[in-house]
Amino acid sequence: MPKAVDGTPMSQETFNALPEADRNDIQARAMVIEQEIASAVREARQIEHDMRNVVRVVDAATARGTVGELLDELRRDFATDGLVAFVDAVEADIVANVEAFKQFAPTVRDQLPPQLLALATEQREAILVRYALNLFVEHESDARPPVIDERHPTHINLFGRVDLESRGSAIITDHLHLRAGALHRANGGYLVLQLADLLSDGRCWQKLKLCLKTREIRVEDASEGLIPLPTVNISPEGIPLSVKVVLVGDTSLIRLLDAVDPDFGDLFKVRAEFAPDFELSPATIADYVSFAREQVDAHGLLSFLRVAR
Repeated sequence: MPKAVDGTPMSQETFNALPEADRNDIQARAMVIEQEIASAVREARQIEHDMRNVVRVVDAATARGTVGELLDELRRDFATDGLVAFVDAVEADIVANVEAFKQFAPTVRDQLPPQLLALATEQREAILVRYALNLFVEHESDARPPVIDERHPTHINLFGRVDLESRGSAIITDHLHLRAGALHRANGGYLVLQLADLLSDGRCWQKLKLCLKTREIRVEDASEGLIPLPTVNISPEGIPLSVKVVLVGDTSLIRLLDAVDPDFGDLFKVRAEFAPDFELSPATIADYVSFAREQVDAHGLLSFLRVAR
């Protein structure tokens, strides 16, 4: 409402009592003022928007400058390992979430109340876990091909697992909860399995064949569908598989598989049969001693003494 002569707000009754020309003049001037106020508000919002964009650009440049040297070092060290794209993604994610990290600047952190500081810490940790690495399998670069003798070939022991973590009423997981199996550890080398134990779980036999056919291994949650609680699961990409699987079993079991499973002969072409015993004679003893000597010479082992039994 307009003001009266004494500067106090004019009541509605006083305004209505004014001549029509005065009322129209006051309303016209009020409309102009309202338009100017609306225009000023829009300009202020645009200035605020522009300032936020400038701050965002400055923050992004500051973040890149802060982590750039370290990430450039990682790019150089792991350029041949196919990790450059991962490092680039980490940098982009840090820049995109720089607001979460700014809360931990000393000038900001010291002013946060305990509740907000705890919430900010939780948010930051949720971001940092995305950059954490899970050392899945480790092989020395100059080591011989691995030879893994898995005596308990369960689904988890062979193909790995996805560990689950209980949080409240839900069960969750992430890439840090992935665990390797014997097939992962034997990748690039040899995996020795007892055939009878392997066949005791039909899932293991079918999945092993699938891995050998596709030359790829995937870590999956073997308990999927068995846990009634709500879960958040992950589906990691497949890993290229190059492994020689050695099955140890009775001749009768191998012949049975060959007869009933059409994939068996295609996947396991090389076979070797060993007699459980042989006749003890000077000739067989000489053959065995000759074999032992060949192994000693081939592998640089210590020689047997004549008194060895």
